[in-house]
Amino acid sequence: MISIIIPVYNAEKYLERCIKSVLDSTYGNFEVLLINDGSSDRSLEICRNYSDRDSRIRAFTQENQGVSSARNRGIEESLGEWIVFVDSDDVIAFDFLAVVADKACQNTDMIFFDHCRSGRVSKRNSCNRVRISVPLINYYDTEDRLLIIKKMLCARDLTDSTNTSLLSPWGKAYKRSVIMKYSIRFPVDVIICEDRLFNIEYYMRARTYAHVFRTVYYVTWRADSLTHCCQKDLVNNYHVFHRKLKKFMEEQEIFETLKSAYYDNVLANMTEILIYGIFRPDSMRTYRESKRICQSVHEDEIVRAALQNNAKEGNPARRILLFFFERKHYGIVNLICKLSFLVLRRLKR
Repeated sequence: MISIIIPVYNAEKYLERCIKSVLDSTYGNFEVLLINDGSSDRSLEICRNYSDRDSRIRAFTQENQGVSSARNRGIEESLGEWIVFVDSDDVIAFDFLAVVADKACQNTDMIFFDHCRSGRVSKRNSCNRVRISVPLINYYDTEDRLLIIKKMLCARDLTDSTNTSLLSPWGKAYKRSVIMKYSIRFPVDVIICEDRLFNIEYYMRARTYAHVFRTVYYVTWRADSLTHCCQKDLVNNYHVFHRKLKKFMEEQEIFETLKSAYYDNVLANMTEILIYGIFRPDSMRTYRESKRICQSVHEDEIVRAALQNNAKEGNPARRILLFFFERKHYGIVNLICKLSFLVLRRLKR
């Protein structure tokens, strides 16, 4: 059986579409765990309506504690051999679960799939119900573990011709036995990048991996999503995340081997902090307040160490932005960030 965990928070606009995509699966041996995380709209009503109509659906509710807590609740309540995470505003392909249950994937601990934007058609697979019976699968083992983690830290795909997110929990299947054996959970004290901490620990515990070359997950980009909202405590969140990540890598004795990838991750997060957090156009802070935040960021020893690698890490646009940030030319940084925010938002529409 496959357990599909769907954290729900004020998702009434998208939730039914998400649930229906799961119920439309050609493979039927699954359970859906809807974890309502203190929604103030009709989400809980929708969850209960579906659980009343289908015995495979179970609805739970809790006070608002965040997506990590909701996913952890789903893990605790799950009964399946496999665990699949689906966000409440996304949809899955009809054959996603069938491939997870296929015998070709049973002797592995981790299954990666491809994804695309909801409403778009993948170049490799259409969204209709005509699929090849056996998809192409690449297998990996413990010798490939550090390569997978490096690609995750650097936000790279598994292969150049695919669209596989190694950062997010969606578009994958996890063995529940591995999660339970090592008590792997999402950290509740990290708001953004909590999934990366969960994934890196799971990647370290898994022994075998399979990459299925099939687009089965369709992501809905929302301008009001958590990552793209102006988080009051965004800087401190990344501060906590960077230290937790480094501590885990040091405990697993992989930090020195993957130091360059770790600092590349820090620089990528710094770019997100500047564009989506500090200097975004709709921020209510004054320029002087934003400048003060930047000055405090400069005092972070991890950020200072990462900036030493800026000249050789990342794309040219990022290097230019962080070049001016490192030299404290905040006026130029402010201008670049505001332009970048508008361009990136337009590209994602």
